[in-house]
This record gives sequence, structure tokens and C-alpha cells, in this order.
Amino acid sequence: RLSDGGTVNLELLRDIHERLMAGTDIAPAPPPTPVAGMADALDDLEVFLQERSMPFLIRLALAHHQLAVINPFPKGNGRLSRLLISLLMVERGVLPEPMLHLSVYFERNRDRYNELLISTSRTGNFDPWLTFFLRGVAEQAADAEVRMAGLVELQAAQRAVLQADSASTNVVRAAEHLFTTPYVSATSLTTGLDVTFPTAQACIKTLVKRGMLVELTGGKRNRIYSAEAIFDAVYSD
Repeated sequence: RLSDGGTVNLELLRDIHERLMAGTDIAPAPPPTPVAGMADALDDLEVFLQERSMPFLIRLALAHHQLAVINPFPKGNGRLSRLLISLLMVERGVLPEPMLHLSVYFERNRDRYNELLISTSRTGNFDPWLTFFLRGVAEQAADAEVRMAGLVELQAAQRAVLQADSASTNVVRAAEHLFTTPYVSATSLTTGLDVTFPTAQACIKTLVKRGMLVELTGGKRNRIYSAEAIFDAVYSD
């Protein structure tokens, strides 16, 4: 929706929350009768999301804090508040894709994170929260840069191995495709590469042999494969 010119607003946040909670017994919308002040607070937040006069990262820190402490849903507020950071970055054009994730930083400093959410609301002193948030942006940006470099190196190394083995063009394309979609099946690869099903199966077989894919399901049909090296490059400590 953002790529089609939409903006980050309450309607989008409610729809995202509904997706997050799909398949659970958690209500996908705020209670019919919000606690006193919640509706006004949400309206204020929606206005603030379009604020443009202050530095962007400051606005981002305040918007995240505001949604987290309003706590409008029975569950899922933390995830939604963290998603809000990525959504606003994409909407503003700061990042072309949601490549910066602060969840790891928040989780690593969970006690301090929760303490600051509460103390900032009680005291109105935002300086400690802003310092904490901006430090997280700096740390995760540096971490993302290292991981991106690792992915580029891994991609080049895998391509070199396949070319040395005189692998077919489709196998090389399949290996490149994994950096976009690291979970694949023969069916999804057929669509992703626009090849026949037997060709997709042959590509997967080659990549499994080379250790670039690992089969996850253990079944004989509807197999799902994972590019473990890519996940390690992105998520390993």
C-alpha cells in the first residue's frame, strides 16, 4: 500500500494488526469502548505520523513510544510498534526496503526499554528515551551494513562455485533467487523463475547437493527447502 502512494495511518495499522493476529483468538481491533482518552490519543498519533517539522529519527522515536504506551490492542502492540518504525522509514523514503530492524536491540536491552517507556510517560522527560532509541538506530545500522556485506560475499562465493561446476543458467538463477526468497519449494521456484516444474526440481536437487539448500519437511511430497547459509548471514550473532 505504501508503494502505491498510501500513507501510514490508523487504518493501515489496524489492518496490519489483523494480519498479525490472524488464526489466534485475539481481537483484531481495539475494544468497542476504549479506555478513557484512548480514542483521542490515537487521533493525536495519526496526526503526528504526518508531522514533518522535526528531525525524522526524533519523530520516529516519539511515534514508536506513543503507539507502545497507548497500547490499543489486547495483544500484539509491541510487534505493531516495531513494525511502525520500518513502515515510516519506507514511507519517508529513508530506506527503499525495511532493512533496519530495532527489535534485536530492544530485545537485547528489554529491561531498559520497558523502563524508559514507562518513565518517559510518567515524567514527560523524553531525553533518556531519545538517547536510547538513537543509539539503537546507530548500532543496528552498523550491524545491518556488516550483514549486507556478508550477503554480498556469500552471493559471489556461491556464484563462483556454481560457475566452476559449469552449472546451468537456471541453477545459477535459482541460487540468486534464494537471496530474495530463502524458503522455496519446487512449485514456488517454478513460478519465481518462470520454468517448468521438472526444471525447478532439477535446480533444487543441484543446490541441495552443493549444500546451498536443506530440505525441511522430511516428506516425499510438497517439500520445503531452506537456504541455511543465507539465514546464518542475516540472523547469526
